[in-house]
Amino acid sequence: MKSHFSLVSTLCILVLSVVLAFASQPASAKNLAVDEFSQIQEDPNGTPIGYNWCWGATSKMVLDYYLYPQSIFDIVTYGLGSSTYDTWNYMWGSGNERRANVAVWEEIKIPRGLYTMFTLKKKTVTLSWNGISEIVDHFSNGDVQTQNFTRSLTADEIKKEIDDNDAPFFIRLGWYDPKTNKSRNCGHFIVCYGVNGDVLSIHDPWFGSYVGALAKMENGSGIDPNSNHKWTHTVTTSKMLDVLFLFDTTGSMGSTIASAKASALALLDNISAKFKNFRVAVANYRDYPVDPYGGDGDYVYFADQAFSKDKTSVQNAINGLSIGWGNDFEESVYSALYNGLSGTGLSDGTTAWRDNPAKRIIILIGDAPGHDPEPWAGGHSFWEVLSMALNPDKPISVHCLLIGSNISAGTSFNQIAGGSGGSVVNTSGGDAGAGLQAIVDSVADSPRFPKDQTTAIYPTFVFEPIGNAAMGAPSTATLIEIQKRNPKTLKYSLLRLVTLKDPTDTIWESTLPFPQGHYRWRLGFRHPATKLYLPSLGTSETSAASTVFEDVYTEFDRTANPPGNVTPVLPNSGIYAQTKVEYSFGAVPGATKYVIEIYADGKKWRTLTVMPPRTDPDASVLKVNVSGHRAGVFYTWRIQALNYDRPKADPNAWVNAN
Repeated sequence: MKSHFSLVSTLCILVLSVVLAFASQPASAKNLAVDEFSQIQEDPNGTPIGYNWCWGATSKMVLDYYLYPQSIFDIVTYGLGSSTYDTWNYMWGSGNERRANVAVWEEIKIPRGLYTMFTLKKKTVTLSWNGISEIVDHFSNGDVQTQNFTRSLTADEIKKEIDDNDAPFFIRLGWYDPKTNKSRNCGHFIVCYGVNGDVLSIHDPWFGSYVGALAKMENGSGIDPNSNHKWTHTVTTSKMLDVLFLFDTTGSMGSTIASAKASALALLDNISAKFKNFRVAVANYRDYPVDPYGGDGDYVYFADQAFSKDKTSVQNAINGLSIGWGNDFEESVYSALYNGLSGTGLSDGTTAWRDNPAKRIIILIGDAPGHDPEPWAGGHSFWEVLSMALNPDKPISVHCLLIGSNISAGTSFNQIAGGSGGSVVNTSGGDAGAGLQAIVDSVADSPRFPKDQTTAIYPTFVFEPIGNAAMGAPSTATLIEIQKRNPKTLKYSLLRLVTLKDPTDTIWESTLPFPQGHYRWRLGFRHPATKLYLPSLGTSETSAASTVFEDVYTEFDRTANPPGNVTPVLPNSGIYAQTKVEYSFGAVPGATKYVIEIYADGKKWRTLTVMPPRTDPDASVLKVNVSGHRAGVFYTWRIQALNYDRPKADPNAWVNAN
């Protein structure tokens, strides 16, 4: 156990060595306007407090940068539930936790005195804590996004954050025993606000500002052999958005396009108000320009405007949209999405879709489903689109503005949005403005899915990692607690508790179906016993191993998701047949089986159940051979798809082949 003087002296020597080692370095090429703030504050009697509030002071630096000024006491009160506690906190995560030996400032009466003063008492307290990510989210009203890493950043990543994204970031320094190279389960939070080559500009809420080489920050340094530090965790900040507006411009969309043009400026102003760093692109689609799909002048995809920060250029691109044809009901939705996800024609000269921590979304505006699979050469399918949207290195969520009330279009858009972690907003008229604003507002609110509504029978849960970094010990596992509400009693009961052994995971896909209903879910984490030196007391604080859950749930409704309509292929009309006949039809996304009814001279002859082949479960066309047909008899057939939400044939869902 170190004394107060010993630990502070060690840390001062450590930081001084860094300052002296790099004082001759030139100023950073780019220093963001992040004001320094000290964690050491004063209580009402002028007594220094906040020795362990580095998390609060660094939060204030970044919030000030994004123009959300808050007092340190407001931040600490939100982070711990009280500003009288002098204790460590997390970089991310929230919940309740009981800790022993927490330093508490208590106001006491001085005997025979005329005043009171604050004094430190060690107590066992229950903290309602919120980490740095939650503090930034709370005081920015969700407008500043954070991304969490259980590692240091590379030189290229640092330059991108500072120079390209204009975004300061948080660093956790963990103290290690240099002899054993093991963590001492204690740490310190600082802010990086500038970079020049591999030299970082640092605001440290304890020791002030200094510069340090990346290698020194990563691997630990200092002239005191008993006090090495290592950069162990990072929280980047961002108000970055890449959004592609993808319009259906076939004949039925005239009034919707006119509405989008009228509301374009207000929409772009809303985006620029919510995101410090945004880019917008515009594209449109119609249909394959060959009968029976489309007509002359149609196309499957056209990029009208590459990603741009210039609102005037984007507005001009929207105003330049024109209406085409589109002969049949379905449109080239999947070709358009595939090209949009690929970034076709969207590069601003350096990149199409930006990497993390930018949010990446497509807002699809249309009133008709897609051909699935698209029957022309080079066409695409729902499954291809979904696979690209869920690319773990660069996921892109698709949010849909559904115009009108067509059931097939609704099913198609719900599958796209539900599978990619997006949302669906429906408007029955041609007014697109309010719907587009609602989608942008929803995206700015929270990065978690599912929320609000999802049609996904096997939902994919997307979230930020939680509780992996603190001034104390990192966590060892992430948990997802899922509860389902009883529609009669309105009470929740545990449906599932999922344990992710890798605490850096940010996505989990259910392998079991979710029945329709209302759900809520939250994250938790497990962390080991922690020992942290308290310089304010000259002692150490110890907390036992525990499992901690968030206080706040994310809620969603799992709504109906019956399979879409099946497209019969052959026979494509009634037939006079002999012996064996091959019946074929297009596969439907999400279907688990198909039911076929065959009629002989108008009377039901045979009912068949067809399963997707195990050897090729993603086949686009399914076939079944049926024997026993009689000569001279006229046969017709009909088909429908079944799934978890439609386990039995629906009299209103049949599709006739003739």
